[in-house]
Amino acid sequence: MTKSILSFCRAIISSSLSVNKFVLILASFPHAKMLTMERQILQTLEYKLTIPSAHMFLARYIEVDDANKSTVQLASYILDSTLLSYKLLRYCPSKLASAAMLIARNTQGMHPWSCALANCAQYCEADVVIVARAVLAEKALIGPELTSVFRKYSRSVYGCVANTDIPNV
Repeated sequence: MTKSILSFCRAIISSSLSVNKFVLILASFPHAKMLTMERQILQTLEYKLTIPSAHMFLARYIEVDDANKSTVQLASYILDSTLLSYKLLRYCPSKLASAAMLIARNTQGMHPWSCALANCAQYCEADVVIVARAVLAEKALIGPELTSVFRKYSRSVYGCVANTDIPNV
């Protein structure tokens, strides 16, 4: 019951409440009222609960950046390539998505990090460049002939973006 409310609070409040304060607040509400509130939250969300994945962040960044098809395909390829590395798990999904956008934009000759992306992601370019370099380093360690991601993005339906030379950032 309190998990969805805690998740909701953590998503909305940038400086999250401590667990102790949260428990005190919850204790002040009657159990029936808590159930009613939780039901209202779930109904408002139409029971669509997800975890924040890098692909969700990438979809938002693509929308904010008004990216063209080739940028979308290239960023998706780069992001999918990160799934093959345990070392990249230390980065949060939003930073991996930001790095994929930065690499894709840079590869296509655009300014790597736009103001719109910086406002949406709340990351400065220097922070994203660090993650982008880690992504490119890991990508270089994986032989393209060994990955299904490479085969997928080598197809024309994905713009053959796997064959794109990706410069360092």
